Amino acid sequence: MNKEKIRNIIVVILVTILTSTITTYATSYLYNSSEVSYDNKASNITSDNVQGAIDELYTQATNYTNLRNMIYPVGSIYISVTDDTVAKVQERFGGTWESFGSGRTLVGVGTGTDENNTSKTFAINETAGEYTHKLTITEMPRHNHPWEAGGIPGGWGEGSQNSDRFRVDIHSPKNDWKMSIGYSGGDGYHNIIQPYITVYMYKRVS
Repeated sequence: MNKEKIRNIIVVILVTILTSTITTYATSYLYNSSEVSYDNKASNITSDNVQGAIDELYTQATNYTNLRNMIYPVGSIYISVTDDTVAKVQERFGGTWESFGSGRTLVGVGTGTDENNTSKTFAINETAGEYTHKLTITEMPRHNHPWEAGGIPGGWGEGSQNSDRFRVDIHSPKNDWKMSIGYSGGDGYHNIIQPYITVYMYKRVS
């Protein structure tokens, strides 16, 4: 990270800290025409070490290691649409990082309930899911297939099957019938990926 970025971060932190400090301590100061005293019940800062306190705040604010650990402690996830390498992330924040979650979405740990009131518990670092899925017979909706019947020339019962249609021919001295049930479906896989947008994700490991 360059000096300009560090300077900007320090300025923002100092303004935030000093504003909070002034608000907290303001009611503890007692003013008259010649001096300022401080009620140290709220803090150990006294009128003769205010400058020291400001210096300490500045030291803490400029301690980039502490700042980094506060914002991105070990185990944190950083998401970006511009930092496309681990090296760039480590240059920006320091520490050691690794690419995280490639090809996967993030799900919160705990028990979730969907719109069908189906509940599932998710543990930390658990992985699951498929990009495509082929339905089994038990997963298919309950359904039936139409059949057709019609008279055919005489003979006795026979059956035939090919890749497009299953047919059973029934013959009797009085009636000739043909029953057939056609195949349907392409026997393929279907997509079960939710709508998504891709980003760069990294996890700090040390």
